[in-house]
Amino acid sequence: MVTPAPARHLQVLLIDDEPAACLLASMAFEPQADRAQLRTLDDPAAAIPWLHAAARAGTLPDVILLDLFMPTVSGLAILQAIQASEPLRHLRVVVLATSDDPQDIDAAYRAGATSYLTKPGVFTAFEVQVDTLVTYWHGIFDGLNP
Repeated sequence: MVTPAPARHLQVLLIDDEPAACLLASMAFEPQADRAQLRTLDDPAAAIPWLHAAARAGTLPDVILLDLFMPTVSGLAILQAIQASEPLRHLRVVVLATSDDPQDIDAAYRAGATSYLTKPGVFTAFEVQVDTLVTYWHGIFDGLNP
């Protein structure tokens, strides 16, 4: 009898300069531990060097969750840097922002976002949003990497 290989974990990187946002995301991802692994990066200035190092090591995340509004380096600048880099431009970047302003959404897509999600104001709604995100992307990557 052959034992099936364990399901591949979706690798998610959250780039957000707010420690509270990183903590809440970690909490929201806890119930997803059997399908997804979350890594957080709270220094947006370190994002592109970190991603280049991960590319060299062959450990790029499957999906990046990216805050749009960060004071030191904006999410738009990170998106543009990802798009300008050959080893990174294939990455799927989901913007996770507090703004639902159509201009912000349009700017994110023009800069290369794969998707745009508005952060809900209630944690339970965020948990549902994370479950939906993991279900969707896990299905995509599980189909690509059996």
